[in-house]
Amino acid sequence: MTGYTIFWIIVIVFSITSFTYMSVKMLYRGIPELLEMFRRLRETRFNRNNKP
Repeated sequence: MTGYTIFWIIVIVFSITSFTYMSVKMLYRGIPELLEMFRRLRETRFNRNNKP
């Protein structure tokens, strides 16, 4: 019984750690891309509204 408990504790800790690492990594790389996308959308909207 103790073997199963230790095994599942290791699996859960590994899952939580890898999920947290990937989430932070995606946020770190994703936020600048998201800001760039919003900047391009704003420029596109500005250019459409100011066409003669």
